[in-house]
Amino acid sequence: GQQCAGLAPTSRFDLGGDGRMDLVFTGQDRLGVLRLQANGSFAAPQFVAIENLLLGRPDVGPWAADGGAAAVVTQAFIEGDPPQRNVVLRVPLAADGAPGVPEPILGSDVNRRGVVVLPVPGGDPWLVEVLRTPDEVRFARYDPATNTLGAAATLPLPSGSLFRVTTRTADLDGDGDDDLVLLTQAGVALFRQTPAGLVAAGAPLGPCKDDVDVGDLDGDGHLDLVVGAHVNNDTGRQCASDRPGDGGLSVLWGDGDFGFEAQAIGGLSYNVTVDDMDGDGLDDIVHTGAEPVAQVGLYTSLPGRRFAPFLGRRVEDPVNATTTLDLDGDGVLDVAMNRDGQDPQTFEDRRGFLLWKRASPITQRLEAGGRVARVIPPGGSADIDLSGERRYVEQIGLSLQLQAAAPVDPARVTVRLTPPGGNRVGVPGMAASGDRLHLHAADIDRAGWIPNGPWRINVVNGSDAPVTVTEARVILVAGWQRALP
Repeated sequence: GQQCAGLAPTSRFDLGGDGRMDLVFTGQDRLGVLRLQANGSFAAPQFVAIENLLLGRPDVGPWAADGGAAAVVTQAFIEGDPPQRNVVLRVPLAADGAPGVPEPILGSDVNRRGVVVLPVPGGDPWLVEVLRTPDEVRFARYDPATNTLGAAATLPLPSGSLFRVTTRTADLDGDGDDDLVLLTQAGVALFRQTPAGLVAAGAPLGPCKDDVDVGDLDGDGHLDLVVGAHVNNDTGRQCASDRPGDGGLSVLWGDGDFGFEAQAIGGLSYNVTVDDMDGDGLDDIVHTGAEPVAQVGLYTSLPGRRFAPFLGRRVEDPVNATTTLDLDGDGVLDVAMNRDGQDPQTFEDRRGFLLWKRASPITQRLEAGGRVARVIPPGGSADIDLSGERRYVEQIGLSLQLQAAAPVDPARVTVRLTPPGGNRVGVPGMAASGDRLHLHAADIDRAGWIPNGPWRINVVNGSDAPVTVTEARVILVAGWQRALP
């Protein structure tokens, strides 16, 4: 049935205040917590039993009575006379990850499909219920200190549009308040947060999609939506179409005021996760799919709303959910995957919990650590050497930050890159914003084993003003390495 189908995505939250993101996830009849340790591994999972727990991403935030962390989840069914359905619970989470005793927030409601907590900066959050018969959202202020709700209001949804509840919260219009993204069979429904609650932001953006995440993929300061559709015969999917005409994976480019422009990427997906995987300031797409083979991989965002070719890794079983987090504190995001080879609801892997790690970038911040920033006079050039070790590379990226004495034509500042043991290649794409110059290139053509030695960046200043190189960063993307047995 619906209560047991679909994804079991996780939430990230720093429970211990140590700067490390821990994982909170729903399982079969229990809520689980994985605490990330200093050595990059997870402590033994801790669980609290909740019979008939509705699977989905738990809302984790400062929702406990004392202001500490808590997860808000839904218990689908409780035996009794009469039985209770879809009871909303709060589960306190201790700093060591131990889940506490579940506490009811809302009682039984057969029409409740799920809930989401919408944060309010400096105030009590909104608790939003997704309902059917009729299809609507109901929202009210939630006071964690007293575990009570204020007066509720409702907004309609397209009739018959709900199969399961998939949501994201993010500030889509830049006003400082998170807004609500809700997937329906009619498309992506958007709700703007206001001081009085929620307001529908236009009609749903079709067609139907099964998963969504949010990030700034083009660096324009406005959040974009990445949506995916499940493969056929996936009993947890929301959409009726086995193979959408747009291939399933799409980006909706945001304008900062709830306007979106769709661009199809292709590829049927189990889920999508958006984060800056290569450290270039542009969010990227971690994408999982099952056709033609089960795989997980990366679409790296490039300037101009482009993407580098898909970099994929075949896995034994389809991936149910992915989560990005920095496992070892090196500043590089890693990927945790929950596969069909695991118990898909508990992260207990019969072949070992699967983690994949991307190689670290080589970075030289020339203005930091006692280094002298490189000033290049008009007509001059400079070589910047970044030391590197032997590794296998599938994609190479380059990121430069420069400061000019006055606004200059970026086309007159040229860059070339020489890998260890390789030939020098030109790297186009220099852009300007006032007197600042920047270059982000992620599709430099070089693959294979790279020997030990320096990566040489040659910058030629053909402009009429001095320019200063303040940061040079070589980004090496290889197949993710297995981080834990």
